[in-house]
Amino acid sequence: MKLKLTRKHLFLISLVVVFLSILMFRIDYLIEGKTTTGEVIKIKTWATGSRRFGGTYSAPVVTFNSDQYTITFQGETNMSATIGEKVNVIYQPNDSEKVLIYSFIGFWLTPILWHIIPYILLIGPAIFSFVKKNDQIIIVLERKPKLFKIKGRSGGDEGSKKINTTDNAV
Repeated sequence: MKLKLTRKHLFLISLVVVFLSILMFRIDYLIEGKTTTGEVIKIKTWATGSRRFGGTYSAPVVTFNSDQYTITFQGETNMSATIGEKVNVIYQPNDSEKVLIYSFIGFWLTPILWHIIPYILLIGPAIFSFVKKNDQIIIVLERKPKLFKIKGRSGGDEGSKKINTTDNAV
């Protein structure tokens, strides 16, 4: 079988791989995670000491009750929230440190940025730089069974014999 891949195919395949990697980044939450409602109890703010890139940042501090404990955690930086606001929370029941606010910014934004930015900077330009518009990459997939022939020890006849790789006897 021959596969003919054009630049368009490579681009689409690489996009699928990027989106699958984003999904894999959060799959443990989606499969094993539990969702509940938490409450924003305060907004933590801090300033960076950098002169050039200094600024003030904030993050909501959320508390919720799991099956066994009351858990308090800090949400994503610069997420808009107000004190007393109810937010959806997703957490791992067996690890109280794996807790996220279950929203686009709190759950999906970080993995999207970590996967899309390298794609935009590296993979996409590589595809469009090295593969010309009408070029094709041809991948040949063949399945040829191989028959091992072993010369018989007695009688000199040739024939196919099974080789037992688990038997150490000769």
